[in-house]
Amino acid sequence: MKEGGNYLYQPILPDFIDYPEITLERAMDKQGAATVQGWLRNRAQAWVQSMLGAPGGTAKITLFDAHAQEVASWHLRNVYPSAWKGPDLDALTLGVAIESLTLVHEGFL
Repeated sequence: MKEGGNYLYQPILPDFIDYPEITLERAMDKQGAATVQGWLRNRAQAWVQSMLGAPGGTAKITLFDAHAQEVASWHLRNVYPSAWKGPDLDALTLGVAIESLTLVHEGFL
């Protein structure tokens, strides 16, 4: 957007900031899977409430190293899941069951 009538300089005005989706992947375990499913149910209910004017929630993503020490964390504003994918249920495939969660958000806190 340009400011009218000012020809001496070109001001820098912020445009819309686009926050890309965030995709998290992890090996599934019983406790973690239950926690993720509970969070997904909670977010679905919150999404319905947002249609009635209630605000969205926040989320914290924490990165841990191999020794379970926190490396970094990010706080997200107005977070909703846009996709969840569980493991392929194929008895012939050997390996770790991986789940994937994709989040949409309105920025970092």
